[in-house]
Amino acid sequence: MLQYYYIVDNGPSAPSYTRAHYHFCYELVYYFHGDGYSEYSSDNNAPALKKLLVYDTSIDRNKKKFDVHPGSFIIYTPYTIHNEVLTTPSEVFAITFRPPEDLPLQTMLCTDTDYSLGRMIEKIRTENRERLYRFNDNINAYLTEAIVHIKRQSAHSQSDPTSIRQAVYYIDDYYMTRLDIDKLATMAGYSPDHFRHLFKKETGVSPKQYILEKRFELARQQLEFTSLPIQKIAANCGYEDYMQFSAYFKKLTSQSPSEYRQTHLR
Repeated sequence: MLQYYYIVDNGPSAPSYTRAHYHFCYELVYYFHGDGYSEYSSDNNAPALKKLLVYDTSIDRNKKKFDVHPGSFIIYTPYTIHNEVLTTPSEVFAITFRPPEDLPLQTMLCTDTDYSLGRMIEKIRTENRERLYRFNDNINAYLTEAIVHIKRQSAHSQSDPTSIRQAVYYIDDYYMTRLDIDKLATMAGYSPDHFRHLFKKETGVSPKQYILEKRFELARQQLEFTSLPIQKIAANCGYEDYMQFSAYFKKLTSQSPSEYRQTHLR
């Protein structure tokens, strides 16, 4: 049976820094508002103290980073050292807990794209603030519901690459325009870091590299089969800066666009 330990729910707050620490239990952190990041390290020599909060300065060992925005949520596993830097006014909710054995969790960052998890967290906040009869039981029940929801969403995202394929199709149609990777991630329903990871798993390359390769192929075809001015070709491929286009093309072919055209024009 799931058991929660304590809740931190301070409401709207100014930008802040929380120094590195860890818990002997799991922690769920939900970002209603605010931008920032959390540095964390699961590969550490933290003493396995059975305490709810232990400050620790050894986060620099194999440190990783989560970027957070409104709707982001993080789960930390026990003894994961982590800090938190909020660069804008924020509203953050955190709860520590022990899940049942049949609900294993891992350290993860996800995005609550439809606010479905946020609504569950709101129920927990209300119970914790009003503290009516047997509120602890309701908090445990609502948190169990939230964890099951997270597990289902995680299983769906890992087993169904449809949203990533849709992002690929979108890039295939619009790679010659200005594309924002973070916006593509939001469209697919993932955090930017998780989107990049899943995209590379699906295609073998990062989103940025995929876009560059599509642009290069279009440029190569137009240099070989048309007499369009090279600056026009650069613009057609999504480059506002001709020099940037020329430098990237030469990096791949060891020839400038004009040299490539002279040797490959058909």
